[in-house]
Amino acid sequence: MLSRMKNRKGFTLIELMVVVAIIGILAAIAIPMYRTQQIKSKMTEGTRAVSTIASAIGDYYQDESNWPNACGDVTEIDNTLGVGVSTSRYISAMDWDTTVGGAIIVTYQGIDADVDGNSLVLTPTTNANGSVDWTWSGVGMAQKFIPKE
Repeated sequence: MLSRMKNRKGFTLIELMVVVAIIGILAAIAIPMYRTQQIKSKMTEGTRAVSTIASAIGDYYQDESNWPNACGDVTEIDNTLGVGVSTSRYISAMDWDTTVGGAIIVTYQGIDADVDGNSLVLTPTTNANGSVDWTWSGVGMAQKFIPKE
């Protein structure tokens, strides 16, 4: 019996099936997570641009004690706030909207069906000391794609 086991080489079918099952389970978990991270990385361009606009609006509010006028597109934002923001292939629209209580809205395109045509909204609130806090939300956007801060 011992001599037969010494001559045995390779893996049994059960061992190979266990390895394939483990790889399948890991792939089932990893592929959706990878897709989500890929979408978030493409959306980062818009969130960075919105953060730049938010800083300019916060500075404007600190200086003037009121919000700037509405800006319907990137050109108006550049002219009104003096920031150099450019659109990209992933951003279809960006504006500063004062009709909804003041909000920076960026609409995405060309990323994925889950986010195309949907918007991220950055809304300001003022504190008693005059500082401005910002809160992210989404319009049609899945919660997993909305930034935490």
